[in-house]
Amino acid sequence: MSASPSRKSYIHPGHGAGYWLIFARSAFLILLSFELVIRLFILKHSPVEYKPGWGIIHVRDSYSVHGLEGFAVTHYLDNGEIVTPYQDGISVVVLGDSTTKAAQIPNDSNYVSLTEIALRTRGIHADLHNLGLPDRSIADYVALGPYVQKEYAPEIVVLQVNPSQFFFARAENRPNHFVDAGNGVLKLVTDQPDQVHNLAFTNFISHSGLLTLLDFRARNLLISHSPGQNGTDLAGEGQPIPEIERPSKNKDPQLALRQYGEEILPQIKALQAAYPNSKLVFLVIPYTPTFPSSLDDKIGWISPDDHLLARTLFFMDDVYMIYTLDAFQDLYVSEYNLPRGTWNSAFNFGHLNSHGHAAVASELVKMLGNILSYTEENDETGK
Repeated sequence: MSASPSRKSYIHPGHGAGYWLIFARSAFLILLSFELVIRLFILKHSPVEYKPGWGIIHVRDSYSVHGLEGFAVTHYLDNGEIVTPYQDGISVVVLGDSTTKAAQIPNDSNYVSLTEIALRTRGIHADLHNLGLPDRSIADYVALGPYVQKEYAPEIVVLQVNPSQFFFARAENRPNHFVDAGNGVLKLVTDQPDQVHNLAFTNFISHSGLLTLLDFRARNLLISHSPGQNGTDLAGEGQPIPEIERPSKNKDPQLALRQYGEEILPQIKALQAAYPNSKLVFLVIPYTPTFPSSLDDKIGWISPDDHLLARTLFFMDDVYMIYTLDAFQDLYVSEYNLPRGTWNSAFNFGHLNSHGHAAVASELVKMLGNILSYTEENDETGK
């Protein structure tokens, strides 16, 4: 009787260690290719650090890549300041949200840099410090006051504002917010949370373009599904508006203006107290034009909340105000260009494009040129 052959386990070559090694290597190369493309052309986050008073800011000499709306590389100086063409001259600080940060266009094409360049051609050597950062409120601007004054000693502080920034300034869930102290006076509450975990997470994410993109999408998904929203402000980060009555819903224009003035006046006073040695210039950038769904209707040039804010600031004493509505209208009528919308974003939607920034810069140059020229004339005459 012949011996039966020994039973040996049989593994298909395709399922062996060599197969899985090739699979892992291929997957790694594909993932690496995705990572490279994302970091170069879609999204790369700069490393950040926590600085007392300034919060979480981008590290000096670092850069970010943004290609989700337009495309640009943003470079940073100290305190999260965005690089402008010049770093000498009369100090002018520009505070704003993502509109001022302008991650969608190159550093030298945003309205802060364009203004700085244009002032130089007029013989005015001004150093504009671009401190734009997304999701800021008026309370954040006030909290920054002592640090901005110490670091930059600005002759002028330009505040890019929109209605949401005044609403969010009273939101108690934000680190910096106002509470009523009585007699029309506001008290600033600064409740900075422990930033260690937040900072560590952000820096971990920043090492990967893929993780940065996934985090960006997740945050936007959470915002779009947040409960209790009564609208969004497209010009101000797309964040949910707090649950308070919008001023433009008041049917009586005069009553709306008076009530809105009473609402924001204490915040204006808080800003003046935070920057006692600086002239304040409020920059209102409306979300217009709006296009009708029917060809029979006209293009809309009035954004009710923005327009009400501009009118209210116009009647306030001891502040300057710029409202870029006319500049946007001139841009459309004369050049057939819109202030918003890029090659990879929706039509007339989102942040300012290069045309919009040029239009804003033209208005800011006029205002700063007049203020600084007047200041120099008074200095020369000893007044």
